[in-house]
Amino acid sequence: MIGLKRNESFNTDAKLYDEVRPAYDISVIDWIINKTEVTVGDQLLEIGPGTGQATLPFAQRGLNIHCIELGEKLALILKQHCADYPNVTIDVSPFETWESDTIGQAKLIYSAAAFHWIDKNVKYKKCYDLLADNGFLALMWHEHTDETPEVITRSYELLERYSDKQFHFQSRQDRGKKRISEINHSGYFTFLEAFEHQWLTEQTPDEFLKAFKSQSSYLSLDDSRKQLLSEDLSQLLNNYNQPICKEYVTAVYLAQKKGSSCEGKEA
Repeated sequence: MIGLKRNESFNTDAKLYDEVRPAYDISVIDWIINKTEVTVGDQLLEIGPGTGQATLPFAQRGLNIHCIELGEKLALILKQHCADYPNVTIDVSPFETWESDTIGQAKLIYSAAAFHWIDKNVKYKKCYDLLADNGFLALMWHEHTDETPEVITRSYELLERYSDKQFHFQSRQDRGKKRISEINHSGYFTFLEAFEHQWLTEQTPDEFLKAFKSQSSYLSLDDSRKQLLSEDLSQLLNNYNQPICKEYVTAVYLAQKKGSSCEGKEA
């Protein structure tokens, strides 16, 4: 049923990903900077930057960022976007196996819509090891609100016919509790605070379809299933003659590295 691993699928159409994936609002970036007190002299690491949706706002503030990106095509576009920012460096590598002799311990590691792809037995332990004492981990996602228009719900129902994933959107409250619990139960980090930024999209049916096709559950399908799903989606949207409006929340979960004497760590 599935053509390739979902976490590798974004690289198959890096241009589309760059075109339709929303950037992270300045208010989100400023909140992280203010809470962590990172400055120009500090080292930042970004896990899974994609084509720079969260990278550029940090880079524009002169911060030193080393990006670790799995997809070679995504990284190429990222390099183009960061050409004017020598403070940004990039390695093409899975985070799980990435190593460096030149990048020092970071004051802040952040990840925008990528941390859930990292091996659960590796991600918190490796971030702990890469952070300086009292360093911070900031995890960001663009998330659905509790209200979803029917046309979007029906689109995901169609996707379920061809994908190996079931789409049951958790409430914002339950989703937040799950994120925080995972951080605290890692044994390596203490959750500090969450921040939310609400925003609204208004798309034509064609714009919605293009963005819908940028997600991993679609990109990872084999060609025949993509074709069938595309036909079903087109038929659905042909009868929809108005803008598709949807509220989203950008959620940030900020945690701090535990002291070296912490006990009971789990990978």
